[in-house]
Amino acid sequence: MSEGARLVRAWRERRKAKGLKSMLIWLSPAEKRLLEMQAAQYGEDFGRVVARLLRQSQTPTPVVHTETKLLSGPTKLTPLQVAEMRGKRAAGVPIKALLEEYAVSRATAHRYLTLQRHL
Repeated sequence: MSEGARLVRAWRERRKAKGLKSMLIWLSPAEKRLLEMQAAQYGEDFGRVVARLLRQSQTPTPVVHTETKLLSGPTKLTPLQVAEMRGKRAAGVPIKALLEEYAVSRATAHRYLTLQRHL
């Protein structure tokens, strides 16, 4: 067994010892890029990114407080769409193009791009 194979085997054993389960998923190239962008943005491995997105999709809609009113209700974008929007913005896509593509207001786009709570 090569050194690389031994390292991978040891890594897998450590993951199993923590109670984690292995899983194979098939993604389109665009979905894989989104996953890579999320992993890079948050400094996580793919498994942690997927787990975080799954947990967030199961949590109730966040409530945002402002000085004048309380805003709550369904979010306009899914966590995957928010990740995609953030990745495109990081790649230099203009805000105006994102507003048109995702059919959101400038204020909504700003919230999704800046607040951790939305993703």
